[in-house]
Amino acid sequence: MTIGAGEKFSIEWTVTPNNADLEVKTYSSNSKIANTDKDLAFIHAYKPGITTITFQTQNGLTSKIKVTVKPAPSKVTLYKGGKALKKGASLTLKKGKTLQLKAKLPSGTLSTLTWKSDKPKIAKVSKTGKVTALKKGTATITVRTANGKKAAVKIKVE
Repeated sequence: MTIGAGEKFSIEWTVTPNNADLEVKTYSSNSKIANTDKDLAFIHAYKPGITTITFQTQNGLTSKIKVTVKPAPSKVTLYKGGKALKKGASLTLKKGKTLQLKAKLPSGTLSTLTWKSDKPKIAKVSKTGKVTALKKGTATITVRTANGKKAAVKIKVE
């Protein structure tokens, strides 16, 4: 699995058979890169690199997962139709129309992206950056990385 530095990833694991009563522990080959939380529910990525996390039952059975941690991005850039939008950009969209925005991170970095509209009754945005104009007005669409970098565009709905 590959994850961005500073992020966490939900994990699910099971011991079979289901009636087995075994304690499970985890070990990271480099806990400075990534490790699990005490409840074994998340893998936390700390810094770029590669590590192997081993899940081990008390009777010695193991399962391993290779974790690659990429650097967190230093910025995020919004694109419309393959063209980068400048800071403070504004776009116009007719009521009922849609627009696909894209977010790009610097090469070699990785992050989960979160999209948000400050006025979702005027223009809403999907998890993939698709903007839908709902009623007249102006809304700001923002994309944010897990480490807090963001880019925004104003959408004027006519």
